[in-house]
Amino acid sequence: MLLVLSVWPTLLGKDRLGTFIIEEPEAHLFPVSQKHIATLVAIIHRYFGHKFFITTHSPYILTAINNLIAAGDAFSIVDEGSSKERELLKVADKMETLSFEDVSAYTIQDGELIDIVDKESRLIGASVLDEVSDSFDRSFDSIAQILYGE
Repeated sequence: MLLVLSVWPTLLGKDRLGTFIIEEPEAHLFPVSQKHIATLVAIIHRYFGHKFFITTHSPYILTAINNLIAAGDAFSIVDEGSSKERELLKVADKMETLSFEDVSAYTIQDGELIDIVDKESRLIGASVLDEVSDSFDRSFDSIAQILYGE
């Protein structure tokens, strides 16, 4: 997938905008590789203007997208050449950002499409990301209580 993402959009160039559909980019990838996929998508979108439609169940992909949005927001408010920008450049690259306005995210619940982008925080809703983790934590806590006592 990385090879296709690295080559195909550049073949189209900036003159022929494309929409790429990526289904389950997390398949067979460790979390760090999922982050790289999200970053590559952001670079291609930012540089070439191509659009992406991504289906995922991965909280890592969604968190990576949130980080790219947050980095974009941060670069938009720091002064160029400032100490804050230098600090930001240690953890983020200007080309590896997304604009909040360019991102949509939805889930399907009971056959209904629900927007999960939080307009206030300007991120994909944390409740969706944390829901499964919270369930795992509750189960683990209950099991640990039985195993290790009070």
